[in-house]
Amino acid sequence: MSLQCTNQTASQALKGGAVKVTLSGTETGTKLPEIVVGYKATMGSTANVGYVCSVDTYGNSFKVCPRNPDERFESVEKGYLAASELITITF
Repeated sequence: MSLQCTNQTASQALKGGAVKVTLSGTETGTKLPEIVVGYKATMGSTANVGYVCSVDTYGNSFKVCPRNPDERFESVEKGYLAASELITITF
């Protein structure tokens, strides 16, 4: 099973570092409660793979860590997770 969500705000994607994925108000209420630490995250534009490493249950975001410590969970624009990037969460 999977769900798709759209990042609303660009954030920096450093090598081996967690990237913040910010959700819209609608997605915060419907999708954020379903996201759990350890779920697989795949990016639409680059097919980069990571895993959910934290969920801000009181806010509107979660963080994704890259699959390997020498990788980045980034969009086509190197070093960033772009706004409007589609993320697929698999559980």
